[in-house]
Amino acid sequence: MQSLELLAPAGDLDKLKYAFAYGADSVYAGLPSYSLRVKENKFTLESLGKGIKYAHKLGKKVYITVNFFPRYFNEKPFIETIKQIDKYKPDAYIISDPGVLDIFKEEFPNATLHLSVQANTTNARAVRFWHKQGISRVILARELSIEEIKEIHKRVPKMELEFFIHGSVCMAYSGRCFLSAYFAQRNPFQGVCAQPCRWKYKIKLIEEKDPDNEIIIEEDDKGSYLLSSKDLCLIKRLKELVNAGITSFKIEGRNKSEFYVSAVTKAYAYALNQLKKGNEIDYEKVMNVLKATSNRGFFESYLDKVKPSELQTINYSTSLQTYQYVGKVIEKISDNSYLVIPKNKICEGDEIEILLPNNRLEFEKAKVLNIRDLENKECVHGGKETPIIVTLNKIIGNDKFAIFLKVKNSNEENNRSYKSIS
Repeated sequence: MQSLELLAPAGDLDKLKYAFAYGADSVYAGLPSYSLRVKENKFTLESLGKGIKYAHKLGKKVYITVNFFPRYFNEKPFIETIKQIDKYKPDAYIISDPGVLDIFKEEFPNATLHLSVQANTTNARAVRFWHKQGISRVILARELSIEEIKEIHKRVPKMELEFFIHGSVCMAYSGRCFLSAYFAQRNPFQGVCAQPCRWKYKIKLIEEKDPDNEIIIEEDDKGSYLLSSKDLCLIKRLKELVNAGITSFKIEGRNKSEFYVSAVTKAYAYALNQLKKGNEIDYEKVMNVLKATSNRGFFESYLDKVKPSELQTINYSTSLQTYQYVGKVIEKISDNSYLVIPKNKICEGDEIEILLPNNRLEFEKAKVLNIRDLENKECVHGGKETPIIVTLNKIIGNDKFAIFLKVKNSNEENNRSYKSIS
């Protein structure tokens, strides 16, 4: 139990720091060029190096994602990039492609290698094969059942097993979808998926001799979102996964916000700590935290036999989150005044709730007394990403990584966002 690892996503250096502040044991991160997260990945070699140093000072780990599938591959720039990363001594590299594995074995024989979920590892024979190739950990396919995981661990007990426990799920088999490339010329295997599975579709009936007379085919009023998967949430299945042989528990979401990373990490860190201590988990409180974040409804993956209706959200594709992310604290200005980066609209008089990096699952409540710009002039809510000074009616503890939230109400004017931030 004590060796269990909570592995959180890091889309940039700030998110890496938030993940560790809220309880992650390790993070996974990568450069846009060689990672399956290109669009929302802000890491550079310099910031990635800073992140690794920051983690190691805390006694934490960083795994580098190089899980792309190369085509027309120029190896020299890749090898030079890995040489630069390797100077910072990352704790492991996550790979997918056998060719990339071959490069590591030739050029970086001492590197610790993990096999990405993109490799679709679903059986003990495959796990044993990768173990013989020098892989020390396999991130198992999301589609496996509890019994299949147990069987793999039983037959290959020396292999470390990692499993996704929370986050968005692809409607295709572990990301093997061609819709994005077809509709938007954006290849998922290059890390730029346009997520057409989240789009709203209409099926039209067109008669050949009367093409202008289109008829929309709808089975019922829930027939538009045909491909949108629910989100993964295995908070209630952690003990079973531990008993099945999983030692690393992975959260999806490198392109999600600091709020998402912090809240989800905090919830699972609490749950795993309770398991380690042999205590009962307060699932109601845990789910309140998880539901505050972006989600499309939750399901428990394929751990048991599931009906198709339990996998999909066929009547919507928007988030069901109960809170809106309105700002993150950068620093304390005075006792109850804070420098804040606004993420959505925040106004004087707002009742807010605050997520803090502590052991309590409950959000702390406060009221906004005043908002000023950096020239100390009163303002309404600042501009998008423009720092503001927010004065509250109380002093909040452990404010360095505090996150400001509002209860989400789609009918309120104040819930208009600068952009979609979840």
